[in-house]
Amino acid sequence: MIDLITVVFKPELYFLQIQARSIEHYIDSKKINKIFVVVNDQKSVCSLIDKNWYGANSDKVEIISAADK
Repeated sequence: MIDLITVVFKPELYFLQIQARSIEHYIDSKKINKIFVVVNDQKSVCSLIDKNWYGANSDKVEIISAADK
């Protein structure tokens, strides 16, 4: 099982959507433990991220605000 971590800023959300589709398409869901999305921007950006972008992996997505750390 693997964990995936990605760091994103608000202007990169479009690329995050593309990445999410690629993860679903190219990585076997059974091999993914967690997907951590770290928002290195305003905390409000977290609400703009839709876990459903990750399809079958949506239940494995954890959105974290760097402002909280």
